[in-house]
Order: sequence, then structure tokens, then C-alpha cells
Amino acid sequence: MSAIIARLEAGLRSGFGSGLRSAGGVDGAGGARGAGAGDLFYSRGRTLQIKAFRDQIASLTESDEQWISARAIDDRRMGTAYTERFDDESIERVARRARENAAFSGTDDGNTLFAGDENRDLRGDYDGRRGRLDTVTIDDKKAMTLSAERAAKAHDPRIVNVPYCYYGETDGEHAIASTHGVSKAQQTSTCACYVMVIARDGEETQTGAEFAVAADPSMLDTEAVARTAATRAIEKLGAQEIDSGTYRVVFDSRAASQLLGAFIASPGSPFFGETIQKGRSMLAGKLGTPIASQLFTVVDDPTRGLSPAFFDGDGVATSALTLVDRGTFAAVVHTVYSAAREVGASTTGHAMRGRERVSTGLHRPYLENGDGSLESLLSQLGSGILITEVEGLHAGLNTVTGDFSLSAKGFLVEGGIRGVPVRNVVAAGNFFDLASNLAAKAGDLRDDNRGGFDSPSVLIEALSVSGK
Repeated sequence: MSAIIARLEAGLRSGFGSGLRSAGGVDGAGGARGAGAGDLFYSRGRTLQIKAFRDQIASLTESDEQWISARAIDDRRMGTAYTERFDDESIERVARRARENAAFSGTDDGNTLFAGDENRDLRGDYDGRRGRLDTVTIDDKKAMTLSAERAAKAHDPRIVNVPYCYYGETDGEHAIASTHGVSKAQQTSTCACYVMVIARDGEETQTGAEFAVAADPSMLDTEAVARTAATRAIEKLGAQEIDSGTYRVVFDSRAASQLLGAFIASPGSPFFGETIQKGRSMLAGKLGTPIASQLFTVVDDPTRGLSPAFFDGDGVATSALTLVDRGTFAAVVHTVYSAAREVGASTTGHAMRGRERVSTGLHRPYLENGDGSLESLLSQLGSGILITEVEGLHAGLNTVTGDFSLSAKGFLVEGGIRGVPVRNVVAAGNFFDLASNLAAKAGDLRDDNRGGFDSPSVLIEALSVSGK
């Protein structure tokens, strides 16, 4: 990665016509301003995907994408540009184009660059790979994918189709260099298996799916993934409708992760400084006040899981951040941009870099784990509903108000025992009410961050459910 950094730094010198520690002031949010300030962000992702269908390898696709995003700051005006070429001439050209574009933008107090502070290193070369993708050959990866499809079909004669069965892997590199001395690079890699099946019994059909992530393909049990997907489809056969009402509900770890993550880790999350500044968050003015149950603690730990993030899109070193501490709103999530627009605020290292813009995002967020198994949580539930799937997350929720109305699937629970599956169910409520009604958690938190947010199974005291 040192060669990549060297080329970015050379592009800065030639493209911005300044040294790597440009003159200019530093604002209270840790941002740098002044003519000639700029940065270059490099991203490369190599991917492989193998798909099996009807006992054959249906496709094998490989891709290798890279791009460089440039930002230039001149008197609170920001210019941006990007290129997909990585030769010296293109790097210099994209830096110059960003600097030229700054003249056409409006002034904004948030248009600053990270200038560093005594608590954050400016330089670093990080290897976040937790395993090696080359421990298994391409032929063996094909065999793993085919064996997953066969395992799904063999699990039960009612499995009639496996429309999706694939193995995928990603090997990524990111680097940033700025005129203010930031010089960082990192590497990450993961592999995954996804299987979706269709089960049929008479006229009824149900689907089931499972997704698993690993650091090394030798650690990925594709047949276990397939059997889990098949089990989920089979156990939903014979689903019944239930009466509408207010129920005590357990969301299993998958459903809880999806629902909570749709609010907490969404692009318009109410915890983001920029969202609050735009007047689109119910958390405005509530920092330091209770917003949820004391069992509700949310942490974003960038080094957790299989794809750690050592720095953000601004080049800021990342560190663990507690958003909600035992029910109390503990921290606003800031980038350099949003922090510069708020007196007394500092970046928390949560900038996400794209080709043309920088947004706010969480790295590896999770709800703090509980104790015991899902079965023990169902015992605490007694009677109610176990929800294992939620659908319509993009259309059925409002991140501003916290309201949601989502199709759901799951099981009736009687005497702490999971019973018949249920269908045609709509779960409706409000995120903040749900967080306040959190009564218990299991100890089944996953750590793969497969959906952008991780949660253990949770018990909610009261939730409106529409049935027949």
C-alpha cells in the first residue's frame, strides 16, 4: 500500500501546487481551511461470485474496480472530481479539476478537511484481513457452491427449488492522502455464502434463506448455510392467520438486526449530526436524556467483526463510540463536515467516501448482547409471537418520526414453546416506543455485521400486530 500512498502524495503536490502541509487555519472541529487544501481518496475492490443452479455452475464472474475521489477547499468552497484511472497523469488531472470546480460552489462552514489533532494519528498502513482468500482454489470454491445446492435439495423432499445459491468474496483496498499530512491505507477481505430455497406442500409455498460471512473460505460451511435455509422454509409451511391485537413479541436476532438497523444505521439515521442539523431527527436537543430502556445500549466499534475500519472517508482514525448508553442518548455521530457546522462539536470519524460525495455512516454498530438462548427468551415471553422475518423496510418505515408498519412472519408462542407458523401479519409501531419497551435480550448476538447492524434476539413488552 505504500506505493499507492506515494502516488497519491505525488498527485497532491502536482495537482494542488502546494506542499503536503498546506498553509491555512484550523477550525474548532478539526477541519483545515485555506487555498490549496485538498485530499485524494483511493478505493479498489476485487470481487468473485460463483453461482450454482440445477447442479451446475451457472456463472462465475470476477470484477476489479478502482477509483480516486478528489476534494479541494478554497475559502469554504469545495470542489470535487473523480476518475477511474490510476496513472500519474490522471491523478494530477483529477486533483486540478477538483480545485477548478471549487470556484463554482457556494460557501459552507462545513467545507473543511481533517487537519489532525493530538489524539488521532495522521499516518498508518493497516492490514484488516482476518484470513486469506487463496487458501481454497477456484475449483474447490465451485465445489463448495455446488455442495450447498445439493445439501439444500437433500434436506427435505419438499424443497422444490434453489433459485439462489452463490459463493462470493471481496478483497478491498482504501487509501487517503491530504495536503494536511493525512496519509493512510488499509486492506480488508471477506467471503460469504448465500442460499435461498423454495419449499412446497400441496398448494402452499414458502421461502427460506441464510447468509454467512467468514474471513477465510476454509472456515465457511456452505452445506450448513444450505440446511439452515431449507429448515427455515420447511418450518413455515402450514402457516395460519391470527387475530389482530397487542402482543408481547420476541424478534429473533435476524429480524431485530434488520428492524433496528433500518433506523439506527440508515443513511438518514436520527443519530447523525447532519440529519439533526437538517431538522429531520426526533433526537434534536435530547443528548444526555433517556430515550430507551436501560437494556438498550448501542455501540459502534469499527474494529469489530471481519472487515474492520481503521479510518474514515476524511482520514480520521476511528474508535468505538457509544450512541446509546443504558437507554440514554450518549453521542451524536459526526463527520468533519457536520462537526464544523456545529459549535463545540468534533468529528467522531464516521465519514463514508464515495466517488462524488461524502456521507455519514456507521462502521460496525450493534446492540449490546444479553444472556441465555433464544429458547430461554421464549420462556420469558410465555405467550405471544416470535417474529423471524420483517419485510418492506424501505417503504414501510419513516426514519424521521420512527414509525413503521412492516409485513412479518414468525410463530405463535404458547407456554414458552414455539408453535404454529403465522402469515399475513403486519407489525406496526414506533422505533422509540419499541426501544423503550425492550424487556429482555438473549445472548445470541452475531458478530459478522452481515446486514449493517447486529442485534441479539429481543423481547418487546407490547407491539401492535394486525392479522385477520
